[in-house]
Formats: sequence, structure tokens, C-alpha cells
Amino acid sequence: MRGRVKVTIYGLFPTVYFTAAPCCRFTTPEEERYGAEQLQEYPWWMVHDLRQAAALVERLSKYGGSVRVELVSADSLKGVWLSLRYGLGGEPAVLVNGWVFKGPALDPDTIEDFVRRLLGY
Repeated sequence: MRGRVKVTIYGLFPTVYFTAAPCCRFTTPEEERYGAEQLQEYPWWMVHDLRQAAALVERLSKYGGSVRVELVSADSLKGVWLSLRYGLGGEPAVLVNGWVFKGPALDPDTIEDFVRRLLGY
């Protein structure tokens, strides 16, 4: 099944992610300082989930335009809708073309292998 792959990373993410550069890579010293300050205000597990999401985005970026990655916070309207539709609850999850990866299946290798199969690699 070759074609484009849509990856949705679902979780409770700090607001700083949405106001800074993609993957929490801040491009200027001011952004770096602002981002670091903001991240200190969040619980460790939320920052951990954000860093895992950023690492997955970075990993999937090598597939270019064939993979579209979207980050959706659980506390957004779209996040609530995804939670209800896929039964996600509050736990982090990754949706790949409608297939749900959560819990132990959140392994980045498993997700990337699935994306590669969808792309026909």
C-alpha cells in the first residue's frame, strides 16, 4: 500500500511546543531561553512525552513529504474527538493512517517499521 502516510501524535503536551520551532528545536538564543523556562513549569512526565514526540517527529522527517506528522494535545477539541473516536483516554498514543499505537506499542522502532511498510520500503 504505497502512498502518503499520516501520523498523529496524541498526548498532553506543554503549550511551549506549539509556540516554538518544530520538535522543540529553538533557533535563537531567545527562543532557547524562553523554551527552557517554560518547560521547567511543567511536570517531568509531560516534558518526557514531549521529548519522545519530538524524537519521533525527527525520526520520521527523513521520509520527507511522504509522511505528514501532526501533534495533537489531548486537551484540545481535536484531542477530545480523537480520544472518543479511538478510545485513547488520557494516555499518549500515535495514530498511523488510523492504526493506534499506545502502551508498549509506542516503541519508535515499531512505529517507524509500520510507516516504512506503508510506504512500500
